[in-house]
Amino acid sequence: MAVAAVAAQPYPVEVTFAQGSLERNRVTTFFRGLLVIPNLIVVYIWGIGFMVTSLLAWFAILFTGKYPPGLYSFGVGYMRMLTDAFAYMHYMTDEYPPWSGTDAKAESYPVQYSIVYSGESNRVTVFFRFLLAIPAFIFAAVVYVASYVASIVAWFAILITGRYPEGILSFTQGALRTVMRVNSYYYYMTDEYPPFSLS
Repeated sequence: MAVAAVAAQPYPVEVTFAQGSLERNRVTTFFRGLLVIPNLIVVYIWGIGFMVTSLLAWFAILFTGKYPPGLYSFGVGYMRMLTDAFAYMHYMTDEYPPWSGTDAKAESYPVQYSIVYSGESNRVTVFFRFLLAIPAFIFAAVVYVASYVASIVAWFAILITGRYPEGILSFTQGALRTVMRVNSYYYYMTDEYPPFSLS
């Protein structure tokens, strides 16, 4: 008897990148560490608020089984800004990150963080999330450190050739995708365990 193949459901958290040129601006690449500072300051301040709302969401989920919509929207905005800042910092785009985490910016910015929330959260897995996420955190940490080293190599390559090496770009994009999936899982924005994959 033939068994019908079941298509794998896509992971509810995705980071996508517009197909663009590998050409990069040497000058802005050289000074990227300085140029990204104002955006990182905004992300840091927003992140403090996100830590507070995540704690409130944790209690709300334990009592109601749902992530409060207002807090969830706030968290999605933070995740978008964090994604954009890291993509810019690691030369994945030359376009400066927008100062907003709203849907409106998604139309034009070449890096997009998206998430699908089912409307319900598992109280038990949320309660133990800090333990359940440890293997995923270890994987994400190893991947991120490797991508940081790869970004240093890319920085020199861009300064010399004006181009981001395609293989390194693909790896750093996958690393960012992995980190954002793990962050989203850890902060209760999805109950689906992040895959140990860069794709």
